Amino acid sequence: MIVEVWAAHPDPGLARLLSAAELARAERFRQAADRARSITGAALLRAYARSLGTAEVRRHCPGCDGQDHGRPEIDGAQVSLSHSGDWVLLAAAGVPVGVDVEAAPVDAAVASQLLAPGEDTPDLARSWVRKEAVAKLTGTGLLRPLTGIRIDTGARGWTAELDGQAYAGCDLDLPIPAAVAAAAEVEIRLRSPAQTRAELFPNAG
Repeated sequence: MIVEVWAAHPDPGLARLLSAAELARAERFRQAADRARSITGAALLRAYARSLGTAEVRRHCPGCDGQDHGRPEIDGAQVSLSHSGDWVLLAAAGVPVGVDVEAAPVDAAVASQLLAPGEDTPDLARSWVRKEAVAKLTGTGLLRPLTGIRIDTGARGWTAELDGQAYAGCDLDLPIPAAVAAAAEVEIRLRSPAQTRAELFPNAG
């Protein structure tokens, strides 16, 4: 299963590509850096939807049934967003998919909230993004403890198990920990920030 991953750096100038509702969502963030990441994520969703021949990007929150927030939805693909530090990522596939990126160090104190019984890892940050990607894929987010997700690393990536269901995963080749999880074995097609910008502005140059 091919998973498209579009990578970008936060750019508040992308606000000109957004709708009034998308801008209003970004303005809820007090910090300029958070607003820039929100704007960039919304722009990536719009660009990917356009690449599929549709302009509509919907939101749905299963918790409250709200339409102005929650997981993004695009006809023709399953999508997931993540942003941290100087990175914004969009993952898209034909099956449920989750992506996570983390710029901040993961403190050893969170190990008890992260690792399953008997699970050990020398890289907590890597384990964190893998489990977060699985949580986003399944739609549980942080509603359920990450200790319920068990990660096993193999020669061609890693697998995860949650409630008896197996998921496939792959780490991304980025300067900070990032990972994708999907409901089937994945092959990653990662677009660099420069390649992604060409999708954002297809008529430039």
